[in-house]
Amino acid sequence: MKIKTLELKNYQKHEYLKLDFNNSLNVITGLTGTGKTAIYRALEWLFNCSNISEVDYRKEGTTETSVKAWFDNDFIVERIRSSSLNRYILSKDGCEDQVFDSFGRNIPEEIQKVFEITSIDIEQEHLFINFANQDQLNFILDSTYSDTFKAKLFNKLTGNELLDKLFKEFNKENLRINRETKETEENIVTQENQLAECSKKYKVLKDKLTLVKEQYNKLKEEIAIYENLKDLSEKLKTNKENQDFVNFKASQIKIVSEDKIKELNTKAEELKKLQELSYELEANNEAIEKLEFQKSKIKIVDVNFDSLKQKNELLQNLEKINQQLVNNQQELGKIEQLSHNIGQTSTELEKELKEVWEKNPTCPLCGKGKDQCHTNEIK
Repeated sequence: MKIKTLELKNYQKHEYLKLDFNNSLNVITGLTGTGKTAIYRALEWLFNCSNISEVDYRKEGTTETSVKAWFDNDFIVERIRSSSLNRYILSKDGCEDQVFDSFGRNIPEEIQKVFEITSIDIEQEHLFINFANQDQLNFILDSTYSDTFKAKLFNKLTGNELLDKLFKEFNKENLRINRETKETEENIVTQENQLAECSKKYKVLKDKLTLVKEQYNKLKEEIAIYENLKDLSEKLKTNKENQDFVNFKASQIKIVSEDKIKELNTKAEELKKLQELSYELEANNEAIEKLEFQKSKIKIVDVNFDSLKQKNELLQNLEKINQQLVNNQQELGKIEQLSHNIGQTSTELEKELKEVWEKNPTCPLCGKGKDQCHTNEIK
């Protein structure tokens, strides 16, 4: 950006001044007090790089001051100040003027873009390296600034400040990477511990699975026993029907000896016990059916060894009962044969008693007359 023309109105000594600049070096000369410094201060004031007060820059006896500059980028910037006005006007041929009022200490962003200069901020001080008055040494060599300030300014101008920022960022990133590395190592240790714990749990679960398989095989054997018991139950039902038939046949016996009666009573007691055993077996069958239903619902068997022990004892008892039933079935066959023999004997005795009764006027058993004898009741 270069200034082509500069116009001052009521600025310090200049009521009106217009200067044209060339594209190379421009030097302003003149006698002391003719307003050379005023031109420099006007440029500072236009670029908002000056802290000069309104009393110092306004020409005495006037109410409004303005500085206007034409730039090689075809923009025109004018700053106007009065007792009630603080304004920038941005102009360009073919475009509508933009007016900025009450902008405060910082000039509008659009004006800054046209100027193409910014301040350098170091230790809360704003430096404009485009401006220096004739009484100042070069700002780097100026004794008014500390060595630290000069070093920071040198770093900013040479780009070392970027290196400092890069080193700071590098140190931050290095610390972050070290921290993440440490966290990763800790996570690895934690995961290794978790893996070891999972291995232990896997071994325990594998042992449990083996135990469950063994129990499952035992249950299959028990189911096979259950099927056998179910067949025995059917046989018991058949035996019960046979028992009822025997009881019926026994009830039909009218004349039997006392020994036979005692024997039959004994057999009846045995049959009663068999019936009770049959009922117990039916209850066991129902329990086994419930167990089968529960088994079908079980996915993972939680084995109760006490229950298995009781079931084993129950199965042993059922085997004993089964053996007793086999023995009792054999006895029932004998009872049926005995009942058949008794029936034949009873028939023969009745026949003989009838023949004797018809031949004798008195009862051959009690010796009384036929009218007084109770044998007819037996008959």
